[in-house]
Amino acid sequence: MSRPLILYRNILREHRRMPDRMRVIGNDYVRLEFKQHKSAEEKHLDMFFVAWDNYLSTLKRQNQDEGFGKDLDSQTKGLLSEEQENKLKSLKEETENAWK
Repeated sequence: MSRPLILYRNILREHRRMPDRMRVIGNDYVRLEFKQHKSAEEKHLDMFFVAWDNYLSTLKRQNQDEGFGKDLDSQTKGLLSEEQENKLKSLKEETENAWK
């Protein structure tokens, strides 16, 4: 099985432990991201996989005992591109709307 598929499946498996609304939003977001990166250049894939591996590690910790959600530190925020910032804002809005 390929690295992307294993990572994708492990993330969806961890999402099963999330509250229903969070799981739906998370699954949709993960599907979209992995689908969009199918045709990405190799140089972008390493960073993509590292970020999603980190997400999976964080998700496992949160599922065990920390609870969900974590603010980005200022260093990480400074590394985001404008497109990434816009995606995060959009995801935040979708999440807030889902809880209303």
